[in-house]
Amino acid sequence: MQITQSTQITQITQSTQTTHNGQININSQNLNILSSQDTNNTKSSTQHKNLNVSYTLYGTNSSNLSGSISRDSSTSTSQQTTHNNTNLTATNINLNTTQDAKIKGANLQATNQLNIDTKNLEVSSVQNKHKAKTRSQGASLGIGSSGVNSVGFNQSKADENSKTVLLTSMTAKQVNINTQAHTQLTGSLIAATGHRRQRR
Repeated sequence: MQITQSTQITQITQSTQTTHNGQININSQNLNILSSQDTNNTKSSTQHKNLNVSYTLYGTNSSNLSGSISRDSSTSTSQQTTHNNTNLTATNINLNTTQDAKIKGANLQATNQLNIDTKNLEVSSVQNKHKAKTRSQGASLGIGSSGVNSVGFNQSKADENSKTVLLTSMTAKQVNINTQAHTQLTGSLIAATGHRRQRR
């Protein structure tokens, strides 16, 4: 089986192409092999108000008035970005471009040869990100027979930020990369798995 693509601009996003006994050939002016990206934003808020009043009469000349007023609110926001790597697997993978090849968020695996011929090559990994914020505050007021007898206030906040690297990798028994102008590798893995000959 053989997969061949010949276009001016080729973009592959969140694709899984597998040929167990064949090869993948891509010929293009510009090639982008990218991860897909899912973004989820959520926001929630709550608010509570309470009013309690009690009046007690003792006999004919004695009484007691007490009460409380309270209010609290909270707001939370969450932002999450999740990537899904594109996967290309074949016996041989041949990528040929006359201009730029960008591989960001992908896993390329060839059991035999991985060949890349391009003018400019950029290979980088992507990051899954999660960001959350929580803000809350509350106030209370206590009332007695003589007036206000207590006042309370509270405020809190919590922030969470996390990042996880989703590795871009290119592996094969033999890896051949030819760039004519510029090569940029950022947080990625390129490995040839073939056995080296022992020196005598």
